[in-house]
Amino acid sequence: MNKKYPKINYIGNKEKIASWICDQLPSDVDTVADVFSGGCSFAYEAKKRGYRVITNDILAINYQIALALIENNHETLNDDDVAMIFQAARMPVL
Repeated sequence: MNKKYPKINYIGNKEKIASWICDQLPSDVDTVADVFSGGCSFAYEAKKRGYRVITNDILAINYQIALALIENNHETLNDDDVAMIFQAARMPVL
């Protein structure tokens, strides 16, 4: 899983320091909790590194992001899938 994490603009997001946070974790830790997960940038970095990740956030959209990108280990979308979703929503694919 080496995909670049999508840019999610939340005040206080941990995108720029997610890698650093993971570097600070003790070597005997295999599970981490991101209790104010927001856009899940730390949770995603931890998952990439093989940690078991638990997320929590009060906002429903953040819960959906966590379900799709952190909890989900089986479903992936290819470029055609993404194009079809955006076409159905009549949105441009960036």
